[in-house]
Amino acid sequence: MFTSTSFIQNSGEFNYKIHWSFKGKPFKKITGISMFTHPFQDGYSEDPKFQQAPRCLDEKKIVSVSKSIRSKPEWWVKYKNPEISAKWKSELLAQEVRKEIIDYVLAELEFYDALRERTDGKFQIGPLDSICYGDNVVPEELKAEFKKAAFRLEDVPEGKKDWHPNSNNQVLDLVHPSLYPLQYKITPILPEGGNVGLVGQYTGKDKTSPISEFNPDEHTIKSHFMEYGASDRFQWLPSIFDISKDGKVTIESYINNLHPEWHGDLYGPIGKIFEAAIPGINLTLSQYASPQRVRLDPFSNEYGLYDTPEPEWIDDDYDAYEVARQARHPAPVKIKWEGIPDNQVNFDVKGRKLKVITKLANIVLTPENPDYEGGSWHIEGQINEDIVCTAIYYYDSENITSSELGFRVAVSDPPYEQGDDIGIREVYGIEDEDKMGLEVGGIECIEDRVLVFPNIFQHRVSPFSLADKTKPGHRKILCFFVVDPYNDRVTATDRVPPQQSEWWVEKVSEKESNLTRRLPQELFDQVLEQVEWPMSLKKAKEVRLELMEERKSNLNKIDDYEHPFTREFSLCEH
Repeated sequence: MFTSTSFIQNSGEFNYKIHWSFKGKPFKKITGISMFTHPFQDGYSEDPKFQQAPRCLDEKKIVSVSKSIRSKPEWWVKYKNPEISAKWKSELLAQEVRKEIIDYVLAELEFYDALRERTDGKFQIGPLDSICYGDNVVPEELKAEFKKAAFRLEDVPEGKKDWHPNSNNQVLDLVHPSLYPLQYKITPILPEGGNVGLVGQYTGKDKTSPISEFNPDEHTIKSHFMEYGASDRFQWLPSIFDISKDGKVTIESYINNLHPEWHGDLYGPIGKIFEAAIPGINLTLSQYASPQRVRLDPFSNEYGLYDTPEPEWIDDDYDAYEVARQARHPAPVKIKWEGIPDNQVNFDVKGRKLKVITKLANIVLTPENPDYEGGSWHIEGQINEDIVCTAIYYYDSENITSSELGFRVAVSDPPYEQGDDIGIREVYGIEDEDKMGLEVGGIECIEDRVLVFPNIFQHRVSPFSLADKTKPGHRKILCFFVVDPYNDRVTATDRVPPQQSEWWVEKVSEKESNLTRRLPQELFDQVLEQVEWPMSLKKAKEVRLELMEERKSNLNKIDDYEHPFTREFSLCEH
């Protein structure tokens, strides 16, 4: 068993056997019920937690102004100072921001301050209420310990470096879940309640059996997802992270692609870094599970968007009717802060066993290859992994320009009267055929920042380059993908014997078996290439390409008119 501070040792040797048990308070297993939705729905989903309600122009202005204030250093102290808040108000008025909007923003800061205090001041809200970030939440000593151990993963001969496919030799995978994933109908799995020992100690392959092909009724608690959201071949493998009631982390099963002996000095720091991220994870999941907060209701008037009734139809005089109709303009939206919402969910991962997928990667730039073009809009994983949130630790940045992680949300159609293009345009800023995937801004990716966000929004890394084109530069990240805590059906490494043939060969060689003594190394390697399990690195990379191609193909299955992030608004007849 691995702990967040050290390995438990047995007679001077590391105890590699991983015991799987639910000690303490187990999950409350609720089949088919979760506080968290998923993003694999069509563009016309009515799930209120998936698509963001459309926000009127006044509310968008509130969000923009609030974000600018909350980007100021120690805003949570300054907003309580009447002189400073008066100065902010004066500056905003000079920028022609309406007084009602300014008053709302300044009053609403108490809500964001309260959310920050829920994390003991370690995390604050970003562009949306469920996106948060914290700076310097990982102690310097822990960071140094982690960096030293992680460096050994990258300090290998060039021929052994694992450059991510199609990344132009810029993204170096150190630990990636697409390598050695679970394969339905192939990967040996222990029955539930079994335990997995590492290489040389696991002796129960005859007790394993592969999982059948992906079946939504058996393998997920979520429903109503589109075809593009599921894989019938692959699943990333999480580890078991046991979170004590006081927030200490014990990693109870091996991290896929991170050997617990060769890189045992990483397990402790990884567990402690996850501990540091827990306040942010709790805040994100609490806000994710809470009802959407729509500040302003444009339909609070008697006549919907308007404060006057529709003009009467004049027989045989359409032009006169149209002139009268277009003379109306939407009524101003009522803007008033109603106080901190009382319907907020308080979700806490402490006292639970979580399934967590771990990833380490570097983006490496050189004078010969100085520009990173950025990523693509995506969410993490598929319904097979049921990831509810992501936590990213930016632990090392050197000689690169500023860059941010941007977010895009799926927005539902606003209510409207048939053909009322004027009201929709003036109130929401939406035109016919506008894309309903709305970019909402991002968070700058700076060293020592931990960023947490729900897996319901698309995200994308913006481009960056070398600051000094004559020297190399890099960005290094540690990522945690947290599986829905209510989902007990995602298979984790506690039930999957390690698939890496290299791990097994090392243990077999230690025992000097008759097979290894009799066969030349080249022939022994050829034997490993011909078996499905354990899997050679060459075969694992072939499987990774198949996984990547399947996920790319799945995304291409959904038409733009159905895709929640790319569909167009259509001002058509109801």
